[in-house]
Amino acid sequence: MMKNVETKRFETCDVNLINEILKVLFNITVTSAETVETEEDDEQHLHRLSIVLHDLLLFDGTEEYHSNIINLLTNIPIACFTELVPDSMHSIDIFLRFLELKLEKIFGPAASKDYEVLPPILTVMIKCVRCTSAIRRYARAHILPPLSDVKKRPEEGTTVRNHLCKLLTYPSTQISDLAAELLFVLCKENVGRMIKYTGYGNAAGLFAKRGLLGGRNSENQQQYSSDSEDSDTEEYKQLQHGINPVIGCYE
Repeated sequence: MMKNVETKRFETCDVNLINEILKVLFNITVTSAETVETEEDDEQHLHRLSIVLHDLLLFDGTEEYHSNIINLLTNIPIACFTELVPDSMHSIDIFLRFLELKLEKIFGPAASKDYEVLPPILTVMIKCVRCTSAIRRYARAHILPPLSDVKKRPEEGTTVRNHLCKLLTYPSTQISDLAAELLFVLCKENVGRMIKYTGYGNAAGLFAKRGLLGGRNSENQQQYSSDSEDSDTEEYKQLQHGINPVIGCYE
């Protein structure tokens, strides 16, 4: 069970200053992140920066505040993401809520259609779920819970999974690729599990790019633990025999 984390508050003037500092740090780390594997000093600096970002996430902040932190994290290597979850999943909760908020703004009644806000948070979520199995399991429980309503297509509905499945066929290659990678990692790069949650038609683009159209699993699947995380609901079990794998729902 996740520990309760007490959040703190900054004064408005402090938040404004931090936002400007985060923007400067983003510009500084854009180039250094590319050389982090060969420059030990940069790696140490980025680890320390990740600890600072974790502490900043303990404070209540505006959408802009969290957006600036997430933008900066796109420049941080995956190895540093362990610093974000030293004692709880508080940071991951913030990222999940931020992702859900952005998806609701795009696909909700207001329909802002500002898809360009998605790449940073999708990139950060991919790094998070690749970082440790604990983060992946936690995020999976939120994004891909056990299936119950299988009479609707995966892209129909208002859940995070539904919205991400919509993005799989979005015209922007960057956005569709990021959404596909996030879902695929949550499925432990297992083709059958991906089809189960998204439908073959929605995931066909990903499979084609990775040479997996024949149904074989990704070679990277070996890096994941062998324990199964699927816990099918009774509703799913009763209708499983009639689910069309191409469209991902019961016919």
